[in-house]
Amino acid sequence: MFNRKRKCKNPDCRIEFDPINPKADCHNKSCNNRMNHLIRMAKKLGIKSQELIWNYVIMRSCYDQRRTTQQGDYLEELGVNFKAFPPPVPFKPGDPPSVLVAGDLGLVLIKDKVFRIVKKTN
Repeated sequence: MFNRKRKCKNPDCRIEFDPINPKADCHNKSCNNRMNHLIRMAKKLGIKSQELIWNYVIMRSCYDQRRTTQQGDYLEELGVNFKAFPPPVPFKPGDPPSVLVAGDLGLVLIKDKVFRIVKKTN
């Protein structure tokens, strides 16, 4: 036999499961609903690129769980593609460009490969 185990695509969950359906991305209906909700939120904000949508899904998941400070390696492990972000923007007027923006969330580099997820305020 072969090993069919895979990780749940919902960034809130990420447990390993044995799928019944070969096309299954999540281990149950509620995880699938949460992942699709996050994708719809990204599209509602006007994000078009699939890579940037997935970046937003991961960032939003971490932000909602109040895990706002993350290692860059962990974000890459979850699937964040840093090359998909548009050019960085300043955090405050007069600052050098330092925030990678996806929708209403941004990644601020705190120190070497440590990022903070911040929400844009109007």
